Amino acid sequence: MSDEDKHDGISVFNKQANKQNINIIPLIESCAQWVDPRTFAYLPIWYPEYHRRCVQMNAEYSAAYQINGADKREANERGKTTLSKALYGKSKGEKNWTCCHIWGIDDESFVKPNSIVQDARFYTNVANMVNLPTPLKAFTDCMQDIKNLLRLCSYFTYGFKCEVPKENISQLDIFNSPLPDNYPKSWPRSLEESGSHITHSFNAAIKKQADERFKQMKKDYLLHQNNHLYPKDRVKQALDYAYKFCSDESPLKLDPFWR
Repeated sequence: MSDEDKHDGISVFNKQANKQNINIIPLIESCAQWVDPRTFAYLPIWYPEYHRRCVQMNAEYSAAYQINGADKREANERGKTTLSKALYGKSKGEKNWTCCHIWGIDDESFVKPNSIVQDARFYTNVANMVNLPTPLKAFTDCMQDIKNLLRLCSYFTYGFKCEVPKENISQLDIFNSPLPDNYPKSWPRSLEESGSHITHSFNAAIKKQADERFKQMKKDYLLHQNNHLYPKDRVKQALDYAYKFCSDESPLKLDPFWR
């Protein structure tokens, strides 16, 4: 190990994990909770009004929420709520599970702003999310090989890959390269393969949550579209993007109210 690697925590971790025959990927494979592709096709994006770090507005879109005299910013609240509704059919998730965004800026220094989750097309997009036990989240944030595996699985599961400038993500073209040897066996390997990894099937409770969310986003759009505090352009861009993934049964396909 070089002197540089000795000071790199990931290099030290990988060396010790190999030495002790510890493989994290089977843990991620067996623990990960994936949204049903039918749920994604029914409602791909749940909160088109929001992205990470946007100002949180009150229900009337008349003022921003305040914390200590400053506008309250979106952390990951709608991300967590979206994944809970899309997996469990309820607003609150399970204890010690964490919503992980699959696509984000690949920046080892963690200095660049994450413009991907600061985009409403990707923030509450359920194809860009996986639920993991909280201790496993760090691996999806900082280990590029694990990020690549998750991105491949998302693509084969939902037909989704994030359209971002190449300088913001790993330069390895994972979609035109052979599958990595450590790609999990239970995950799909083509767009035609369903895989056995889906943990929470689309059901009546999830559909109810999706229908309620659709009704609220439609109501807000029609009521507030002329209000300068309502993010109309953001909503239109996100829903136009979502539309191309929708099934014929999707409320967005049946009633494209924003068009």
